[in-house]
Amino acid sequence: MKKFARITSLLLVCIMLFGLMPAAVSAASPLDGKKILFFGDSLTAFPKGGTDRYSDRVQSAFPNSVIINAGVGGDSTYQARLRFQTDVLDKSPDIVFICFGMNDAAKDSNGNNYKPITTYRRNIQNFITALKAINCQVVLMTPNPVNGERGDYSRGDHVAYCDVLRELAEINDIGLVDMYTVFKQNGYVSSSYIYDGIHQNAAGRQIYADHISAYLNAVYNNQNKATLTVECVTQGGKKIGSYTRVGAIGADIRIVAPEILGYTAVTEPVTTTFATKTVTLTYTSAAEQAVAAAKAITRSDYAERVLEEIDYYIALGEAETDVEKMAVIAKHLNYLITVKGDTELVYSRNLKYTTNPAPNYYAWDSAAGRPSDQLNPLYIDDNYRLADGSKSNSDGYNRNNYCYSVWQASDVDIVFDFGREVAVDTVRGYFADGKDGVVKPEQILVYYSNDGTTYTKLDVKSTSAVVADTDEWDTHCLTVKADAFSARYVKVVIDTISWGAKCAWVDEVEVLLSDTDVVIPDPEPTPDPKPDPDPEPDPEPDPEPEYTVGDINGNGKIDARDYLLLKRAYFGTYTLTCADEAADINGNGKIDARDYLLLKRAYFGTYEIK
Repeated sequence: MKKFARITSLLLVCIMLFGLMPAAVSAASPLDGKKILFFGDSLTAFPKGGTDRYSDRVQSAFPNSVIINAGVGGDSTYQARLRFQTDVLDKSPDIVFICFGMNDAAKDSNGNNYKPITTYRRNIQNFITALKAINCQVVLMTPNPVNGERGDYSRGDHVAYCDVLRELAEINDIGLVDMYTVFKQNGYVSSSYIYDGIHQNAAGRQIYADHISAYLNAVYNNQNKATLTVECVTQGGKKIGSYTRVGAIGADIRIVAPEILGYTAVTEPVTTTFATKTVTLTYTSAAEQAVAAAKAITRSDYAERVLEEIDYYIALGEAETDVEKMAVIAKHLNYLITVKGDTELVYSRNLKYTTNPAPNYYAWDSAAGRPSDQLNPLYIDDNYRLADGSKSNSDGYNRNNYCYSVWQASDVDIVFDFGREVAVDTVRGYFADGKDGVVKPEQILVYYSNDGTTYTKLDVKSTSAVVADTDEWDTHCLTVKADAFSARYVKVVIDTISWGAKCAWVDEVEVLLSDTDVVIPDPEPTPDPKPDPDPEPDPEPDPEPEYTVGDINGNGKIDARDYLLLKRAYFGTYTLTCADEAADINGNGKIDARDYLLLKRAYFGTYEIK
């Protein structure tokens, strides 16, 4: 029986290996004459200058294709970015395999990754975007694991960095060869395949070549092809997303849950093999999670103004049904619960804003001395610019790093919409300066509005200070500091340089909420010009009701002070002197955060108290 089991297991292994072995390629293969480029670090370059790299073995499997090795030992995605134009784009490849992460993910003795995972993700995404712009097909390839003790490399977050590649493959609908999972699942993490703990020996390089060749045959020659379907569903079974992965039958792969607007994955990554089958990933509402987390905070740890924001977004989150709006609410709450005490309450990332003009990323025309008419794919927006929350993180080459770039003959407007009136006292902008003719703006101007149409200019000049000084870039912070003002919309106008076409490279724009409540004072009563020497007795007044809903201070009208007193009463810093019914704006029998939010809206005319 045991002998039969061993024979059966051997047969299964042989079948899987046969499925991954590169088959003979016919003369009519779509890969004939195609340029296939391998872009990576030492795992791709090794052995340096040799003829036995894994790319050379792929060349043997596809003799009619043009194989290019663009690996450089020691490279992180930062160094790779600097040579990307000459080593990759200028070669005009048809297919590019990208394999980085071994050096980015490694950690020094202080626990710092050589390159932050956000930088790594952005660099990989920039490579993908640029290659797609020239109609090149992209395949991401995870590096093999580290074997044994290798100092900085053993401490690295290689699983997390590989997960970035897996997710980007899903998001961008491009290929993936998951060598990390292949090595892990098949017992290849040993000196028999990784001779020095990092680099593959001949046997390890053959494993790379076999899986790359199997992928190429499956996708382009339709040999041993499998289509893996991934269904994304809520815990209640509602389908919220679906995508497919194509690869060679039997190839190992780790499936990670991609980001879906308004939802948070609850399923752990799934390790499986390629076959024509379905894998299901489960999600829950991000807004529900964020609301629950916000309700569970220890309120005494938070400043009153932060609690006001938290309560506002809790109320919105409980009432909202639109998925896109719920996603924004969740991001607000997740940020707000990290803010305590006197910490600045900064709104920049994840806040609804519009820009005019839209960002454009023109290449520089050296001969003409101006931007060319062609977009440079390296500068195309990767959805992490302007509203990313990161400041002065130039990483040596600002135009590719969290930078909103605009060449335009007019100023740049950025409009923040808070959804309701808030108190603001500071606006800051961070700008690149010092390379390729880019200089900081002359100033930033601030306008505010309550209707989004009629704006009032804030009569305060911006100040400028250098906040980061590097060999390649300076980063300037321009700040407008004013007395607190109340507004729903805040427009930041970037007054760019005055010569020729204007350029703004924006690292970040921030609006800071004030910890001072903005109160519109009541006008002083106008005295009678002459008192009546013999006044008639006042008639008996009509009986007054015991209370007026919303009139917290009892002055006979609803004003800004009523809202402030009710808010303070809710937070326990003021004792109500009016009837409880006067403070119960929504009539639910208790005083809660919705009451003071509704009262504020009533004062500004956006809600009618019934």
